Amino acid sequence: NDPVFILAVKQGAHVPYQDDYPPAEEHFAPALQSGEGLASREKALNSYLNAVRWNVDKFLAELLKGLEGKDYLIVYTSDHGQNILENNSNVTHCTKGAAPWTEGTVPFLVAGSSSEIFGRLSSAFAGKVNHATHYDIFPSLLISFGYDASEVRAIYGPSLLDSQAY
Repeated sequence: NDPVFILAVKQGAHVPYQDDYPPAEEHFAPALQSGEGLASREKALNSYLNAVRWNVDKFLAELLKGLEGKDYLIVYTSDHGQNILENNSNVTHCTKGAAPWTEGTVPFLVAGSSSEIFGRLSSAFAGKVNHATHYDIFPSLLISFGYDASEVRAIYGPSLLDSQAY
């Protein structure tokens, strides 16, 4: 009956993208074939989308099935975005120098089961669409575990549950 924190580090979508999903799960085409390098942006992007669909969408669908009837807050994110042949680069992340904006734009999904959490998240995100950061995660977790929100905010700054825009 006590709150529990679970951290899951899972397979993401990395090159070679076509190896990150079964061939039967190729929904976006044309896609890269096994052993094919990043020569075509269209194929690379489709392969990336297939990998995300398999590794993220399917993972979350299974996770949510197991959480039915339970109270939860899920924060799903990544450590970096992807550069898929932008600016004539064949480096997907960790570009030296001026990196494309997509490398710093990470997937960031937040979901809550209770109507209270859902309402607070909906209200908060209405004011800061595309402006949440990884810095918001820790204070959000503390607040969701029952720590006083004003004390958390004073020490760690705003959370995902705050409606203030950045």
